[in-house]
Amino acid sequence: MQSSDTSEITLPATVIILAGQTNVFFDLNVIDDSILDGTQIVTVFRGSSPIYIGADAIVPVYDNESAALTITLPFTVSESAGSTTAIVTASSQVASDVAVLLNSSAPARLGVPPTVVIPAGQSSISFPVTILDNSAIEGTSSVTITAHVQNWTDAVKSIAITDDESPVISLSAPAVSERVIGARFRSRLDFNSWNALDESRLSLFCPLIRIK
Repeated sequence: MQSSDTSEITLPATVIILAGQTNVFFDLNVIDDSILDGTQIVTVFRGSSPIYIGADAIVPVYDNESAALTITLPFTVSESAGSTTAIVTASSQVASDVAVLLNSSAPARLGVPPTVVIPAGQSSISFPVTILDNSAIEGTSSVTITAHVQNWTDAVKSIAITDDESPVISLSAPAVSERVIGARFRSRLDFNSWNALDESRLSLFCPLIRIK
């Protein structure tokens, strides 16, 4: 029996499966160190033999030393920008490579890599942020990025994505003689992208229009 990282997990060199049995329990000794190294992935495996096929298992070891994560990125970006750059920072330097999980609250508007790695001896790493352009008229959207390491304090940061579409409003009304006083008629407003326009945002684009 072997461990891929004996600084994190040790185990017995051999175990015995008794006659008539198909399995045996054994202890994993998890090493409690005093270094900031995040979640470490250890492979526990048994070599093959002429009789049996080898097997392995993946064991994540969560750090009980903690740090706080922060994210730095622009406050506002246009959806036509295509991309920008963000930085995730730990409050202390890490002793080993640490994988940080990233998440976007709106993947259809803003994309981030699922994981970035803070290198050993460093406290931060930059990562690309993809801004996704669409044809919907939706005004400014707020999207949140979260960075996570088990047992650490998460970083949560929001960015405002400004819309690059604008509604074109046209007004049509019938002809009327200037001699007509107090006449009433119907007018019509046409939007170039009505289906994409959120009706709750109508007041942003269409103030009250009065025709006298």
